[in-house]
Amino acid sequence: MQDADFKEWLMWHAGGGAVLLIVLGVIILWVGSDIASRVTQIQAQRQQLENRLAALDSLVALRSGEEQAAAMLPQLQAALPSKDQLINFSQFLQSLAAADKLTLGFSFGAETASTAQMPGSASFTATLSGSYANFLKFLSAAETGPYYIDTHSIDVTSENGKTGIIVHGSVYSQ
Repeated sequence: MQDADFKEWLMWHAGGGAVLLIVLGVIILWVGSDIASRVTQIQAQRQQLENRLAALDSLVALRSGEEQAAAMLPQLQAALPSKDQLINFSQFLQSLAAADKLTLGFSFGAETASTAQMPGSASFTATLSGSYANFLKFLSAAETGPYYIDTHSIDVTSENGKTGIIVHGSVYSQ
């Protein structure tokens, strides 16, 4: 009978050990998954903090840029002629055309009023005739003049050695 008692004792202890090992394994797996989920959560929070820090750095840079731009704004506004000074724009182009031996026809088009964020503009059409080389000199001088000009299109025609040019653009003002 001692063999049967030993077998029973061995079965209870071996079975109890196996159950204990299974319970410990389950606990280790549960703790491991909990740790993994916490690591994922910590990584997500860290990424969120890094994003906020980057946004804060951008905000600081924008505020610094805003202060610099505010300091330069009066200079920029002074660089643009007033709306009343655009009357002299056609005379300016006429003097450039005469210096480059070109014939000029000029007309203003639609006007856009200035706002706090955007300058005003007036569209124009200039018709020139003369040599192409002189026209290039004219364009170069017009670009370096006191007016800010945006050229939308330039149409060039040539007939009997004479070049005809039509320029559509805008000139900016305060």
